[in-house]
Amino acid sequence: MVYHPRDIVSGDFYWLLDTGDTVYVAVADCTGHGVPGAMVSVMGNGCLIKAVDDEGLRGTDDILNRIRELMIMMLSRNKTEMTDGMDITLAALHRQTNTLQWSGAFNPLWIINPHRSQAPEGAMAFTAGHGGYELKGDRQPIGKYPGWKSFSQHSIALEPGDTLYLPTDGFQDQFGGPKGKKFTAKRLKQTLLDLYPLTLEEQGKELKRIFEEWKGRIDQVDDVTLLGFRI
Repeated sequence: MVYHPRDIVSGDFYWLLDTGDTVYVAVADCTGHGVPGAMVSVMGNGCLIKAVDDEGLRGTDDILNRIRELMIMMLSRNKTEMTDGMDITLAALHRQTNTLQWSGAFNPLWIINPHRSQAPEGAMAFTAGHGGYELKGDRQPIGKYPGWKSFSQHSIALEPGDTLYLPTDGFQDQFGGPKGKKFTAKRLKQTLLDLYPLTLEEQGKELKRIFEEWKGRIDQVDDVTLLGFRI
């Protein structure tokens, strides 16, 4: 787990709910930084609780569709800019069937397992033969958006050793290194592949070190969140 707000409070948040047979995990990136971003984060967290815990929605696509409705309504009531909203990746781990439902609004899901027997359905490989896969989120946010449509849902049969990562874009967009350039998603994916043999706790420590070393004296440009869990 890497959670590194740019300011004292964050526009990123992570969320977990265990219903007994299913564990729901989400990572979201809300519009803005600091206090404005944190206010939208509070709204997003509340919408997830209402949709899953209070209203009993279970499909990840249904949950995202519902929290979009709730977010638009809440932002309108609070006279917040209607361009505000959030990108999110939402996973539901079903214990009995060892399957994962997943939906995303812009943000992806990454699955790493060099020993996997086959690629997860609907996923694209990072690079051939290395055991890293990506599911891309729908190209629409949680919020008001022209031409919006219902969110899609992926179902994945999990295998032992699968490590799933729910990222925001803060790590990959950080400027630094010898030439002051972005870290990039490609470099972050390769870093996670390289770190696969480590425990998740060890990975978290190493990722924090890598981020600080890359950033150096350059200011942090965005909130950073990267949550991982292993099957």
